Amino acid sequence: MDPILPPEHLTAAVIVESSLATPSSIFTYYEMTSSRTEYIAGLGAGVASVLVTFPLNKVSFRQSLWGFHFMDAIRQLSMEGAVCLFRGALPPVLIKSINSSVMFGTFSQYRHWLMAHPSVSESMAAHPLGCTFLASMMGGSTEAMLTPLERIQMILQDDRNNAQYRNTVDAFLRLRRYGVGEYYRGLTAILLRNGPATFLYFGFKDTLKERLLPEDGPLLSGIDSGLRKEAIRNFLTGATLGCVISSLFYPLNVIRIQMQTAEVGSKRMSVWAAGKALYEERGGKVRLMTAGMGIHVTRSFVFWGCMTLFSELVRDCLHKFQS
Repeated sequence: MDPILPPEHLTAAVIVESSLATPSSIFTYYEMTSSRTEYIAGLGAGVASVLVTFPLNKVSFRQSLWGFHFMDAIRQLSMEGAVCLFRGALPPVLIKSINSSVMFGTFSQYRHWLMAHPSVSESMAAHPLGCTFLASMMGGSTEAMLTPLERIQMILQDDRNNAQYRNTVDAFLRLRRYGVGEYYRGLTAILLRNGPATFLYFGFKDTLKERLLPEDGPLLSGIDSGLRKEAIRNFLTGATLGCVISSLFYPLNVIRIQMQTAEVGSKRMSVWAAGKALYEERGGKVRLMTAGMGIHVTRSFVFWGCMTLFSELVRDCLHKFQS
């Protein structure tokens, strides 16, 4: 059986060499193989990564919500007890596993479509970064359809709602009477985040790995095992990108949290209005606007390192199984 090529190996050369196949047949073949593999790889990596980083995420959330210092957030969670520590864990497991599956899968599908479509394939082959950008923006917009899961997560992680909503299902059901719009609070902020963040990840992941973490580089010189060396490269690549991306989008993330933790049924605000209100609420202090950034970036370092590592492991296992 022919080997399954990862998305980055689908180039114009593949399309040219497949001259007997139509663009639609090429797209169908890769849609059924590479893209399906990407959906599964993203799903498995998302579950594993959330389980590792959920406690850090909750500390960061409380800091963003209240402007707490790190130890104040830790003390608040300690007072609530171990049971409440993992309250709201189900939505992020669902969100991140489905989000990462959609992120990896739709990016792969859109990129394949752009490369195989007769009207754009030549232009995309000449500008691969442009192809990655368009696929990322389309994939990020598709991923934004999952905003209701993020909204429920924010509600359950807010300590003001501990006595009001029993669990994820209860929160979903009780929001119904406020209409569909209540589930999609923060959609604009999510759209502004998803596409660019996806582009930065997929657009620079391979370049960062090859140029900054070469196999024969000094950082990995003392490691003999090829598998261990590749695992370290994958983790550090994802972790580095996670730090950069989370830092760039942290102010927008704080605004999104404020939008999605707003009282149910209250007036909805734009990103600009929510940011202005938050700035005034925090006394016009930028330091308080970025409260929780340190722990958020740390969590992103671990999360995206795990995400990249586990996605490669799942992908490798699927390729071996398929071959």
